[in-house]
Order: sequence, then C-alpha cells, then structure tokens
Amino acid sequence: HTVRSATSTLAKVLQWHQESPILPDERIAHQADFLAAHLAGTGHGPGGTGYTSDYNNALKIGYDVHALEYPAWMVELLASLGLDATLLLPAVVRPGGQIGAVTEAARQRWGLREDCRVVGGTTDSIAAFIAARASKPGQAVSSLGSTLAIKLLSTTPVDDSSFGVYSHRLGDMWLVGGASNVGCAVLRQEKFSGAELAELSARI
Repeated sequence: HTVRSATSTLAKVLQWHQESPILPDERIAHQADFLAAHLAGTGHGPGGTGYTSDYNNALKIGYDVHALEYPAWMVELLASLGLDATLLLPAVVRPGGQIGAVTEAARQRWGLREDCRVVGGTTDSIAAFIAARASKPGQAVSSLGSTLAIKLLSTTPVDDSSFGVYSHRLGDMWLVGGASNVGCAVLRQEKFSGAELAELSARI
C-alpha cells in the first residue's frame, strides 16, 4: 500500500501521535473534508456526525481503494496505539457521492440554491487529469503546481511504494502515477521570478 511510505498522511499522523498523543476527541480530516463538513453541518462537535472524505483524498491516509474500506492491518495498528479508527478517521464516499445538503446558514451566507448538495470531491492532480479530457488507457497527464504530478490512465492498478508509484481509482479504471515536490522550484527556475510568483499568488 502506498501509505507504507515515510511521506504518507498516515505516517505523519503516527509521527504526530508519537510527539503529542492524539486525544480521544480529536479527528483527522483533510482540508476538503473540513470545508465539506462546515457546508453540510456534519463536522465533529455537538450534533455533528463526523467528517466525510472521498476515496481519492483518503488514499494517503490508508484507505484501500481496491476493497473500498480501511484495511484491517491499519485498524489494528491504530488500535495498538490506543486509537479508534472508526472515530479518528473520516467516513469515505466515492467522488461525487452524497455527503449532505448545505445548511441554511451556509446557503444564506454564500447565496447558494435551496437544492444545493455537498458531494465528495477529489485531489487537485486528478481534477487536472479530468480537465485535460484524457479518456483512453495509455493516455497520461502531468500537472505542475506545488508538486509535479504524473497520472496515466490504466485498466490495471500498479502500486510500488519503493518507487513512489501508486494508483487512484477513477471509475472502473485506474490512474497510475506519482508526484515530486519540485513544482515550486521548476516554476521559479524556468518561468517566474519570486516577485511574479508573489503577484500571481495574490490574485488567487
């Protein structure tokens, strides 16, 4: 599993737990999960049902996108550290799967329609792949942001954490690839000055 690498979200959570034990009332949520929970009113706290993620974002926390569940070895590992996976980790839906209706407060604040719903999202590099309209096995897309991500559409998943290669589920196919943290360095070296990057960032 790709999560068995030093840079995975699970590895970071375990390191965090070693440095400062995770408390029983603390929860793990990706940025997208946190925002979705606030829009749907499902977050952790009084009246909340917890956080919900999508299986693309949840891959790096250890979610098994083949079996569509958290693996038993991971649940047992967390339990051995005194952590309850069912409480600590977000529930998972497919990208586009229903999370809930937008709360009235959020609808009023942001001017959203009454039938607006919150659904599972995806990662930025998968969104870039979809935006490139690649649809046939063997087609690949690279996207450059804070990281350089490479995704190749395949009918077969490929996972090898020793090489940083992993597969995201995309419908009934797979996005095989990996990422490098050279993104910002490439932008600075090949295209933009520091001042230009600061200006562009301010526009977002």
